[in-house]
Amino acid sequence: MKNYLLPKSPGQYPWRLASVLYFCAWWPSLLFLRARFWDDWFVYFTTSQIEEKNWWSNEGFPPFVYDFQRILLSRSPTRYHISSLIVYFLISWLIFRILNKSGFFSSKTNTIISLLTLVLPINSARSAMIIFPYSLSMLLFFVAWNMLLSRSRYVSVGSMFVFMVSFYTWSMIPFFLLPIANIVALEFNRRKKVDKFVIAKGGLIVLAPGYYLISRVVWPPAIERADYFTPQIGGVVRAAIFFAAALLFSYWVLFRRTAVFELEAARLLAVGSLCLAAGSVAYFASGRLVDLSEWLSFIVPRSSDWDSRSQLLHGLGLALCLTGLIICIDLKLRATAINVVFIACLLLNNSIMTGYYLDFLKQEAVIEAISAEPLVSSSRVILIDDIAPALNARGRGLRSYEWEGLILKSIGQHKQVITSSYIDCEVGLEIPDLLVTIESRRGRLKTMLMMNADIALRVKIIEPCAG
Repeated sequence: MKNYLLPKSPGQYPWRLASVLYFCAWWPSLLFLRARFWDDWFVYFTTSQIEEKNWWSNEGFPPFVYDFQRILLSRSPTRYHISSLIVYFLISWLIFRILNKSGFFSSKTNTIISLLTLVLPINSARSAMIIFPYSLSMLLFFVAWNMLLSRSRYVSVGSMFVFMVSFYTWSMIPFFLLPIANIVALEFNRRKKVDKFVIAKGGLIVLAPGYYLISRVVWPPAIERADYFTPQIGGVVRAAIFFAAALLFSYWVLFRRTAVFELEAARLLAVGSLCLAAGSVAYFASGRLVDLSEWLSFIVPRSSDWDSRSQLLHGLGLALCLTGLIICIDLKLRATAINVVFIACLLLNNSIMTGYYLDFLKQEAVIEAISAEPLVSSSRVILIDDIAPALNARGRGLRSYEWEGLILKSIGQHKQVITSSYIDCEVGLEIPDLLVTIESRRGRLKTMLMMNADIALRVKIIEPCAG
């Protein structure tokens, strides 16, 4: 079995082994191919196509981001989920190619790193359709990075265009530092000196800030969203401190390392910390990744859902650092350590993705239950009391527009939903006239085995502001 799964040459990508590991890690995703989460209900279901186009425009995205989704994905959850699975598998292969072309690590090490990027239990928010454009941006970025290292001058030059296309996700802009550092290091190793060719390679870094400045003029976000996409002073300071700390650590581990670190382990830890820093800069600058739970969201309930989208660019850095730590272990225990890490990743992924499947089953049961309740159709504003949070993915809370989407799918009517039990009667807005309590008659395990959440509704007409 081992010989069958591994490639004949160590320099080849282990397609069979990667496929087996990827399936074992993410197979629950195949159970909720028709699911929508978070903004999916608002952007891809309750709005018209014109409203969706305006939404992407207001977020500061180029028009082709919407056009690509409209033409190829057509608001189909199944297309989005399958495309997402393909994208992350291809990213692992591209990372393997980039590492092999760079020649900084051994082929075996490159294999471990690329396989880890497949199974790391991060960015579980990719289960949502709305994350796909960001995932596609990352794929384009690694395609461009692979092109940049090509022996063909024309392919290498063409990578600049692909990089610019990928920059529609602004977190890719500071991440651009990595491929530039990569090509500068390779050029310096060839020439053994800093000359005009090395400087010219490094000068390509201006492409990233240039794109940012131009894109803010050509495709500006809506005024009410401008602050969200504008770096905060405090966030920039935190990003600078974090990146400086990564540089200092990299310098120490490379040039001041003790006997604890082998040369390859030191390189892995140094490069990995820089990759983590570069992949975090944009999120620090926008005020995210401040809380420790946002870094460890794959093991923190309620935080491994939407906040995990900030881990979009952490896969490469974490894989490098983990591999570096594994190499630090005694050679006799190294194989065991590798197995333990991969098994832990598989188990965590199965736990998290199973939670999303239960969430989907709950949604389906809610839709069925609402369709059988006539009072929902005659109500104006609905107060939702969800007392079955155990079936929500990682204990998340469903947002009001998710409930509105579920009701629309159930009865074909737009209803206003609120989820807060506090009603401000003086304002005179959003006064609910119907209370809908969501409860489940099955636990998580039974719901999984029966593949049905068995949701029950308790409906009550209310007048919270009467008297």
